[in-house]
Amino acid sequence: MTEGLLVLTVTIVMVIALYLLFSLLFKHSLLTLFVLLGALVVGYIVTSFITWPAFDWINPFQYLLPETTILVHNGSEWYQGIPVILLLTVIFYIMASLTINTSKID
Repeated sequence: MTEGLLVLTVTIVMVIALYLLFSLLFKHSLLTLFVLLGALVVGYIVTSFITWPAFDWINPFQYLLPETTILVHNGSEWYQGIPVILLLTVIFYIMASLTINTSKID
């Protein structure tokens, strides 16, 4: 239960950071939602097609639908994608912060 909550929480925080970055870049709610949805769908499709075992360590989108990780322990460790997800989350927040600092708001 704890593993599932941790994986889901980390993924949600990454998606929120990505949404914040996209919202600052595109400045339109619908466009931001569609771009975010497109990025998540492409990430999930890439996760579905690439079966290389080392890819799990660098794939931040592997926990978008975490039921396989939570229910089926198929030889992979449950924590494989968490470091890269946390790293990307920090990068997204830094990029959003830089975008806010460099934007001209009157």
